Amino acid sequence: MKPDLTPSPHLAYLLGALLGDGTVFSKGLRNIVSLKVNKYPFAYNVYEAMKSIGLRPTLRQSKNNHNGTMWLTCATSINFCKWYKSLTPEDIESIAKEYPLDFLRGFYEAEGNRYYDKHGVLYIKISNKNARLLDICAKTLGRLGYQCRIYKQSKQNYYWYVLYVFGTTEEKKRFLNMLSPCIKGVD
Repeated sequence: MKPDLTPSPHLAYLLGALLGDGTVFSKGLRNIVSLKVNKYPFAYNVYEAMKSIGLRPTLRQSKNNHNGTMWLTCATSINFCKWYKSLTPEDIESIAKEYPLDFLRGFYEAEGNRYYDKHGVLYIKISNKNARLLDICAKTLGRLGYQCRIYKQSKQNYYWYVLYVFGTTEEKKRFLNMLSPCIKGVD
């Protein structure tokens, strides 16, 4: 059964999640799409998104010595792997533009975080090694009316980028409520 790779909310969410925490690779005759995370709700939502586009995923518990219990969502599909590997930044941006909240939700659940400082100010950030992906997120947030900025971080010759969402704490809470992530929400 071939997956439906027509842009849709489920495909946009799955793309965001996989670009953040996923692995898509071919090994011999196996073409694997997987996500291994420590939050069951996130793994389950990815499982459901995979099912909705026609993949036949599995979801199982997996032990990890460093992070405790992990959840592995996995499917195999030659067509999905070929499609995913053929995506250009422009293709990703097009899907993010058509389904902004779904794409951002998947990417935020994979790479985002929110925290309050000692004064009760809410901070929302998304980190990734790929500056181009964060640029796509920044443009998508801009189209939704949110301001943000990307900073380059480094530690011992390791570099990554962090996107911060700007606004008042109330504006950021509205954003998280609109995004409706299954993890890392307003609380």
